[in-house]
Amino acid sequence: MGMRQFRLVLSLGAGLILLVESAAAQNTSSQALSADIRQPGDDTVRLAEPQDAVDTESTDSLAWYMKGIEAQKNNDFSAAIEAFRQAQSADPSAAAPVRAEALLLMRSRQMQQVLQGRAKARRAIQLDLDDFRTQLQLASSLLSQPSPRNVNEAVNLLDSALKSDRIKPTDGEFILIHGLRGRVLLQLGRQAEAADSFEVLLQTLERPEDFELDFRQHQNLIADNMTGYEAVGGAMLAVGRLDKAIRAFEALVRIRQNMPGRHHLLLATALFRADELERAEETINTYFESGRREKESLELLARLYSSTARSSHIIDRLKELAANTGDASTVNLFLADTQLQQGQIEAAVESYQRVVLDTGDSAAFLGLIRVDILTANPKSFVSTLHKAIRARIEISEIAPFLPEIINDREFAGEVVDTCLKTYEAGPEGVVPEVTWLCAQIAHQIEADDERGRLLQATLDLNPGQRIGLVALDQLGVYHLMNERYTESAALFRRLLSIAGLSERQRPIVLLRLAVAESLRGHHDEALEAIQAALKLRPRDPELTFRLGWVYYQADDMAAAEEALESAISLSADVRDVQNSIRMQLGLVYSRSGRWDDSIQQYTAVIENSTQDEETHRRARLMLSAVYVEKGDLPESARILEVLYEEQSDDPGVNNDLGYLYADQNKNLEKALQMIELAVEADPENRAYLDSLGWVLYRLEKFEEALDALQKANSDPNFQDATLQEHLGDVYEALGRHEEARAAWKKALSTEESSDRSDPAVMERLRTQLGQPADDAAERETQPEPEAAPAEENVNADDS
Repeated sequence: MGMRQFRLVLSLGAGLILLVESAAAQNTSSQALSADIRQPGDDTVRLAEPQDAVDTESTDSLAWYMKGIEAQKNNDFSAAIEAFRQAQSADPSAAAPVRAEALLLMRSRQMQQVLQGRAKARRAIQLDLDDFRTQLQLASSLLSQPSPRNVNEAVNLLDSALKSDRIKPTDGEFILIHGLRGRVLLQLGRQAEAADSFEVLLQTLERPEDFELDFRQHQNLIADNMTGYEAVGGAMLAVGRLDKAIRAFEALVRIRQNMPGRHHLLLATALFRADELERAEETINTYFESGRREKESLELLARLYSSTARSSHIIDRLKELAANTGDASTVNLFLADTQLQQGQIEAAVESYQRVVLDTGDSAAFLGLIRVDILTANPKSFVSTLHKAIRARIEISEIAPFLPEIINDREFAGEVVDTCLKTYEAGPEGVVPEVTWLCAQIAHQIEADDERGRLLQATLDLNPGQRIGLVALDQLGVYHLMNERYTESAALFRRLLSIAGLSERQRPIVLLRLAVAESLRGHHDEALEAIQAALKLRPRDPELTFRLGWVYYQADDMAAAEEALESAISLSADVRDVQNSIRMQLGLVYSRSGRWDDSIQQYTAVIENSTQDEETHRRARLMLSAVYVEKGDLPESARILEVLYEEQSDDPGVNNDLGYLYADQNKNLEKALQMIELAVEADPENRAYLDSLGWVLYRLEKFEEALDALQKANSDPNFQDATLQEHLGDVYEALGRHEEARAAWKKALSTEESSDRSDPAVMERLRTQLGQPADDAAERETQPEPEAAPAEENVNADDS
């Protein structure tokens, strides 16, 4: 429930307020009050009055209480509060002085005093459980700050007030409570309970004598927007109490002396819902005599015609209504929509265009957009989009059409192509909102290259700040996902330089910048960005996690461990984030050779019942990999075999288990089948191709193995010692010794230049190359070559 909605509820209107005007309010309304206490008419919280019941036998308490009332009348509120507190000290069991202090404090402009007043009011209610007036005042105060807790407490107080043995239907508060309770419950969706209160208001309106209302009070009640016949009828209609809704709206028509107006539309709606179709049509026609043509009335008319098997006649009737009103645009738009629904596309286009020509109503363009989608006309669609945007149609109004476009992937692709061609033919006349919308369509149909070009076009067209910020961010993420880290970082820096970037968005952009900088090997810049984000959100577990990730990429395992352990403590209540942190910490421990610590982290993720299926799968795969590094191949295979039983079609599981079998030279035919499944799922995956080459090598199918391993090593920008060594082994098996030596030398060079080189791998390669031990020792004393940027990446969700 929004605050604005509840403030509407609390604007109770003149009718209800007049019913409960107090003598104290009348006596003090013209006097100047202190700055801290609001005027008595500011809200429904009243002040204590001399005639209020005083439940004390202590003469001292009574004297102090009356002294407080007198000080209150003289606007000496500090003295009044002190006197009420003295009265409470003299008789702690008396509710009246507690209530009086509560009412005074709740009128304060200082929130601390308001909160104290509410606490006092609760105490007063405990001392006098039938005190319905204080319950009403406390409920009113709580609803002025409509948090879920305050609203629930307020409703309970109003319910309790109505159960009081002291409240009578003739009390002004009785009507006030029902009016307030009905509106709050209706907005909370508790319609049946709300209707009970509105029924009381209906009885009050129909039989004011039963509630001892004089003529003036009754008229004020009728005139009040919160309690009049229209409000009551609307509430009855909302909960389906149609007979009472009809009674209320019929009374409203009588009061308006049957002059054609909106009240007839309300009555017609209730009659239609009650299946009194003939009366409903007569009444809606009376409404049309007023010359008004609200869309709501046209929709009701269409339902009436449909319910009486006359849908084919509705168009003629709409044309009649368009000819007899100053609001022809509304009717013609509805006419066009109806024609479109009935398949009269050309007539609908003519009607929409008539609206554009006659009135310039931009809403007609939304209809024309719908026509273009139905007819799958990409050129017209892009053209209409431009016209709609120029006519100040908001993107939010066009967005609901996107799912319909995307469902027809062929049409969506044609829209994207048309949009690009329109821009490339000459950007003059192209508006950035259109290229941005087309980029969103491209993203949904996975036209990745087109999406990037359209986002760049959007920026080149110099969009307004709102679209510009979003397009910059989306293009930055696009480049990040496509491993263009330099371009990505430049876009995020540009985004951070824009003054319109909100404080909520800034840490997110800094995080993305940190990822881009880290992945292109600029670790200092990455640390600067993530630390700047943490200054804005110092104890954010996600950002602290990313700090650890950046340290990991920079190969600072000690700092990474410290940051990640801190992130775990900060994420105690965010278990999905904690799972990601533990996965990263497992990598840190694994790189440091702390296998058992790494195993502990992955096991904690696996045993966490809150993790999703994909995280659970990844944790088990990583756990298996750690056991391989630890040298416990049987345990690694056991984990993978369990996973395979559960997910026999998972490419990653098939590859990892197949490779493990091949490495141990067992179950080779089974391993081949498993790895082939993985390669079929992702034919360009280097790891899968290496696995395929390796198992074929083990099966002595050397020519086939060579094809797979050459493809795995085909990217000159990607160097991996394991892939190169396997290629050398295959060359050697084929008797191509020089090529084998060249591949092994390349593998040795790659491993030596790695910032995480494995001594055992280097020793094996040197042995294969026949290098003497002293030559190897000499190599060990040479300066380390500069480490290449880390190859680790983050997945799309992480970015």
